[in-house]
Amino acid sequence: LLAGYKEMTERLGIENVRIGGIGPMPFFGFHRGDDERTKKFIDVFYRETLDGGLYLPDGHIWFISLSHTDEDIARTLEVSEEALKRAKQAM
Repeated sequence: LLAGYKEMTERLGIENVRIGGIGPMPFFGFHRGDDERTKKFIDVFYRETLDGGLYLPDGHIWFISLSHTDEDIARTLEVSEEALKRAKQAM
């Protein structure tokens, strides 16, 4: 999952990301800034992922379990990529 986020953000040229965590507790988020463009980017990303059926807690680690399938991970990356593209366009 995190390798997918790293590859995706590099390919899309998104630089304000924070990727980390270990094992079943990954973290993906954004460096926060006071400027309105950054706030809008973050807001659009999380709104779009929620609209896509994902609840990704802003600023908190996530949890992966053995019940998450490869398809779940692929869907998470797919929805997130579309959300990142829309967030980038919104800026």
